Amino acid sequence: MNIPDKLLPLIQSVQYPQRYIGNEIGIIRKPDASVRVAFGFPDLYELGMSNLAVKIFYDIFKNDPDIAFERCYLPDKDMCAAMSAAQIPLYTLETFRSVKEADFFGITLPSELLFPAALKMLDLAMIKRRSRDRDDNNPIVIGGGPGIMNPTPLFDFFDILFLGEGEELFPRIIELYKSHGRTPLFFEKVKALDGVIIPSDKTEKQTPAPISRWSGFASSLPPREQLIPITAIGELRYEVEIMRGCTSGCRFCLAGYIYRPHRERDVNTLLDSISDEIRQKGISAVNLLSLSSGDYSQLEPLIFSLIERHPGLKISLPSLRLDSVSSELLKVLGSRKMTSLTFALEAGSEALRKRINKKISDDTFFETLKKVKGHSWKRIKLYFMLGLPGEKEEDIDALIDLLNRASRFMGKGFKINVSLSVFSPKPHTPYECEPRAAKNVLSERIETIRKGIRYREIRLKFPKLILSDLECIFGRGDSTVSKLIEDIIPFINSEGISSEDTIKVEALIEKHKAYKFLDEIPSPHWRNTVQLNKRQFTEMEAFRSENNVETEDCFSGKCLNCGVCDEDIQPTSSSPAEGKQAASPSSVEGEEKGLLLRFRKSGVSAFISNNDLMYVISRIFRMMGTPISQKKGFSRNDKISGFGALPLGASSEAEYFWIKLRAAAKMDLIAKFNSNSCSGLELMEVTEMDSSPKPLSSLFSYITDSGEAGKIDLPFESGNMRSLKKALVSNVDGDVSLYNVRRQAVTFEG
Repeated sequence: MNIPDKLLPLIQSVQYPQRYIGNEIGIIRKPDASVRVAFGFPDLYELGMSNLAVKIFYDIFKNDPDIAFERCYLPDKDMCAAMSAAQIPLYTLETFRSVKEADFFGITLPSELLFPAALKMLDLAMIKRRSRDRDDNNPIVIGGGPGIMNPTPLFDFFDILFLGEGEELFPRIIELYKSHGRTPLFFEKVKALDGVIIPSDKTEKQTPAPISRWSGFASSLPPREQLIPITAIGELRYEVEIMRGCTSGCRFCLAGYIYRPHRERDVNTLLDSISDEIRQKGISAVNLLSLSSGDYSQLEPLIFSLIERHPGLKISLPSLRLDSVSSELLKVLGSRKMTSLTFALEAGSEALRKRINKKISDDTFFETLKKVKGHSWKRIKLYFMLGLPGEKEEDIDALIDLLNRASRFMGKGFKINVSLSVFSPKPHTPYECEPRAAKNVLSERIETIRKGIRYREIRLKFPKLILSDLECIFGRGDSTVSKLIEDIIPFINSEGISSEDTIKVEALIEKHKAYKFLDEIPSPHWRNTVQLNKRQFTEMEAFRSENNVETEDCFSGKCLNCGVCDEDIQPTSSSPAEGKQAASPSSVEGEEKGLLLRFRKSGVSAFISNNDLMYVISRIFRMMGTPISQKKGFSRNDKISGFGALPLGASSEAEYFWIKLRAAAKMDLIAKFNSNSCSGLELMEVTEMDSSPKPLSSLFSYITDSGEAGKIDLPFESGNMRSLKKALVSNVDGDVSLYNVRRQAVTFEG
């Protein structure tokens, strides 16, 4: 699919146009579907492509011919300005059609801080922000995600809000629309579903809406890695959710209450799914996701079986509890090219950890460091919160002492990256009504930590206090906060809020009298709208916190009567792992063969950069089961090199790359590659060549602005692509845009 003419000037004018062209390998287009769902992630493309909700729903709807599920992301500020100036509305990456033409515009909100960005997407889509101002010529605007457990501030903007896990709920809403269309009966049936709020009915007397929990998680297959980006925004990594729910009971953690109970996917299902993705999608790394991956009962069998099947696979665990990993597991993971580990201690002192029910002692921390020391690990990342309920100066002193002792213990050269955030009291947690710590206290404690760290191996990342203010206000605010969310839209961008704009945002918070939501909340008004768990349970946990009493994990201990489990939703554990499997064929070394490949790059693929092209080519060969040979050393990068990067947007009949493949089958290489490739990237010619050749000259064709065609031959010197425009100006009669240039051929020595 080519970029529409009206969009082309915009995409040519912005930085990093790959964000706005779609064209991913595996993209699904259904122009004739009867229902069109535009699904928005209110942040940049690079972040949205890794969002699990987007992947889940893309996988769910991919096989339904009646539903076109299309994506959009929040453009960066340069693209936002260009779209507004040209009066071009937000569009989806699948078809370049306007979001406003869809039947639904769904927006996922994993964080309260994304509320203004969500409204900015409505503005860009030319959809009126407030639902009362929209008519049936607009899509039904629907929102969900863990950031809306207090949905009240969003009532004015959304037609439907769904709470909790969406795998069952969102498809049911779309099915009801297929049956009833945009009718009062549709809204009545949707309103009757657990987890759904129709904000236009908010004035009616309603019982709190119970959130939706997916009863089928444990028996489900992980979503396939459907979309493969044409830009190197990360490793060839498959993210697979191994477990949902955490019952450790950390009293500050909203996610720990949203996703209860503890549910595990079957280890054998996971092994088969991961192996399929490696074979079919060229995955080289797997990310085992959960709130606390170390609590997965079959973690070690899962990892050891993956290593047996796929010896070259990188394995990462983004969330570990310190006491949940063995020495053997740390040793094995350290040999998988992983260089860092992440642990959340949250508080510097054992006493404060006990208060928040973070059951980790200093001894446990140093026992883990002892396991790490001496292996290939080069760094650890630690998370801490400032301003936790009951925090005192001695807790900050304990934090400083802990970090300094850890650095001394690990020695010179071992990095300890410390991320400090501000505690934000969350609805439906034991701390839901607690005050947020005062700004002057937080500032003093940040400065105390900054001055107290003695070792340069400790790198501190401090929070922006204004963002903490907004997180708490949006999270606990009422309907009066909606105007504040609107007023903040101009100050939100991909870098957060600038230092210059912080004063303006603080003035807006003051204007709307929103600072009161940072203080102690007399009554949790969100419980009149959302039923997440029993209030008696959270009140008992708050009492236990005040008295420094720990609460045991209900998965391994007694039921705490939190109100989550019922006959449909129960805790589950995986069955044991089955016997060993054969190694993946893709991991077996074979004969190396050097090849010179010629590609055609046109249409949307003209906007793929040279580095991204190397990523895409590597990925496709892995999907074909013919991986590129790797260089020696720790990083083991692929043996691939290109010749003369073209400007973004310039087409080519002669994009050359030299690679070394293992046991390449030349006869069907071209057909196999092109059947897996993205639109506009076509393998044209394969030449066997033992070593990388030297290019001598490039032949370009061009069209001047007046429409005259011609050709120009340039010496292939270092950097000649950067001087292409200069050569055109010097040698061509008339102005030529780089987007009207096509490389026709490259001459190689020999």
